[in-house]
Parts: sequence; C-alpha cells; structure tokens
Amino acid sequence: MTIHVFLDTEFTALAESASLISIGLITAEGDRSFYAELSDTYTHKECSDFVLQEVLPLLDAKRITDPINYKHVYARMTLAETSLHLNYWFAALIDPVQVWSDAPNYDWRYIQQIFSATGLPYNLLATPNAILGEDTSANASYQNTVEREYSQKALRRHHALDDAKAMRLGWLAVY
Repeated sequence: MTIHVFLDTEFTALAESASLISIGLITAEGDRSFYAELSDTYTHKECSDFVLQEVLPLLDAKRITDPINYKHVYARMTLAETSLHLNYWFAALIDPVQVWSDAPNYDWRYIQQIFSATGLPYNLLATPNAILGEDTSANASYQNTVEREYSQKALRRHHALDDAKAMRLGWLAVY
C-alpha cells in the first residue's frame, strides 16, 4: 500500500537561490504530520518583502525537545535535525510514500536539500506528484475546497503545515 503525503514549503523568495524557512507534511489520513521551522538556513535579509509580511509572522514553533512524538512533529530545528527527524517520521510510515504538492518544482528541491547528506529515506518514492493536472473540473473542485478552508479561517495561508492540510482537503474532495 502506498501512503500519500502532502508537502508544502516556505522559502525566502521566488528565486533559484532561495533558502528554506519551513516545511509541512501531512498524511492523506490526517493522522500524522510533520512541521519544522528551520533555524539555520536563512536570514531576514534574504527574505522578500512578501515573505517578511506574509510568512515570517506565522512562524510559531518552539525549539525541538525530547521526547519526540513522531505522529505529530511541530518544532523549530536546524537543517541537520530536520533531516534526522524527518527521516524517522518517514520510517514510521513503513509503507512506500508518495509525496503530493501543488508546486513540486519548488517543494521537492527542499526535500532533496534536507536529505542531501543521507539520501532519501528508504520508503520515499523519488518523484513527487503534482496535485493539479489537466482536468479543469477536478482542478476547480480542488481550488474551491482549498479556498473554503482558508476563508473559514481554519487554516493560515502561507504556513507550510496549514497549506499542506489545505492541499490534503482539496485532494480528498477530488479523489
């Protein structure tokens, strides 16, 4: 059985040289999530005005502490700690993991960066899936669900974990 996981990242700017700020993942079942705010990958000087105004004010995680509940990780940590703990999080899923993203060209490169020293976790499939495809009806249903979640103020737009949760809900509405 393949486990579907929804991924979102926030980064310093829409540029090839952008740095990772945060990463959020949630399983399709919604029973496991991972959220990390990186403490050593960027400076405020690197951030675009948009990121300074819309992304950084949403950062609210506390420093990672032991013991760690790998069902729901929500912490501020270094890139090395993120690599270690995200590897454990994926390992706890046991089955093969397929990542879904609304912007895989942006998000996947940060997964590759996180695991650059160790390689991808053994059960993480090496190619992400794009949520939005060619079916305009499915895309519209997905977008309507996602927008409803944001408009109800249940989720914060541009918060990596909340965006992953919105993707999950949109995906469930279509598939």
